This record gives sequence, C-alpha cells and structure tokens, in this order.
Amino acid sequence: MEQKRLKLLNMAVNLYHDLLYKNKQDYLSQWEFLAKWKIEQLDIRKFKIGYCSPNSPFVKYYAESLEKYPILKKECLSLGLLSESQEGIKDALIDTFLFPCFDEQGNLFNIALYELKKGWNIFLPEEPLAVFGLKQATYSFSDCGLAFLLPDIKDFFEFQSLIFPTGINPSIVCLKGINNLILEKLELLEVKQIIAIAQEIPPLETDLETIVLPDKGSVLANLKAALPYLANQRFRRLIEVGLEIKNIG
Repeated sequence: MEQKRLKLLNMAVNLYHDLLYKNKQDYLSQWEFLAKWKIEQLDIRKFKIGYCSPNSPFVKYYAESLEKYPILKKECLSLGLLSESQEGIKDALIDTFLFPCFDEQGNLFNIALYELKKGWNIFLPEEPLAVFGLKQATYSFSDCGLAFLLPDIKDFFEFQSLIFPTGINPSIVCLKGINNLILEKLELLEVKQIIAIAQEIPPLETDLETIVLPDKGSVLANLKAALPYLANQRFRRLIEVGLEIKNIG
C-alpha cells in the first residue's frame, strides 16, 4: 500500500482512538459494549482501539484541510474513509469500532472493523497478512516459543483475560484464516509451536509443530483443550495456576 494512503489511514486510526480513549464520558455506551467483550481501558490503549461516532469527527477535524486540498478529499473518498452524497461529505465508518492491525515493528497495515449494524469486516480485504495482535504478541512469542491462532477478535480478548495472570499473551487473530505468510512470519519471530483453534492450516514445509483443535463451544473449553499440547510446560502450569486463582480451573 503506498505511503500516502497509509498515512491517511493512520490519521483516521489515531483520531478515532484519541476520541474514544480521552473522552470516556462522551462514549460510555461504547465503553460498556467493549467491556462485554472483556475489553477494558488498558486494552483500548494498548491495541489503539477506536470508534467513529455519528457526528463525522474525521470530516469535522480535518474540515479545513479537506476544503483546502481537494486531492486529500479525493484520496479519502477513494480509500473509503469518507463517503459523499447530496447532503455532503461524511465519515464512511460511522458507528464502527476500529481494531488496528500493526506488524511487529508497529507499522499499521490493516484495520479490523466492527460495525454495530453489520458486524465484522476488514478495511483492506486484499491485504494477505490479515492478523490482529501481532505487534503486542511479538515479545510473548519469543518468551514462550508458542503462538495461539484464534479466529475471532471477541474470542481473543476473552482468551487474553483467561491467561492474564501469566503476564504474557502469545495469541493472534487470523482475520482471513491461516495462510503461509502468517506461518512464515511466526517462524521469523522464533515461534516453535502453533496451536490453531477452529481453523485449518494450509500445507507448508515448516519446522513449526502444528496442533489443530476444533471449536469446543467456548473460549474456556478451547483453552483447556489446548493445555495438554503445550510444549512449554512452565507456561502451561502458569495458565493452570491462573485459572485456579480465578476459580475457573
């Protein structure tokens, strides 16, 4: 993706995140909605989650620039950040939560979107590395040599809440399923074992130990089903102790 368009995407991500995070009293219903998914203040900050309100904050914040530089407006319309009608220009992501996807260096490459009326979508569907949580999990990968590959962002945060006492979370969400690029990326990040839950792994010549587990019906059941397969016994025991402390072991 060319740098100019990526810069615009970053502008939107930063604006929507700042509004959600720094103006909690104005977004109480949105915070309550995220809390139901086990997403709390630390997560909103750490993962730079944002929300586009119905009053078109991007259009209002950048009104002068959009008016002064027609090419900027054209690029935003082309990219899908803005929409145009007889009533004028407005944000195209109204009533949508943004879950930015950053690579291991912290560079934005995609956004997972949750629109309240339509559900999940991906901002750049053609992007092959459709992974959420990669930047935040990088150190966890090298620490325990393990990666949990999850199918859904909602499950990701519930999964994270269950293993929170361990202090690490070697989990990512494969938004478009697992592909070779994801596995190659994990190898470079010193992952030795992957446990894919409710997903298939494509054929690939790799040294990764791969475990594929079916969906057991709940995040807790999926985690418990994965524990016997963990090569890192210390990490496994930390998870078990954490579940016992939370009285859900």
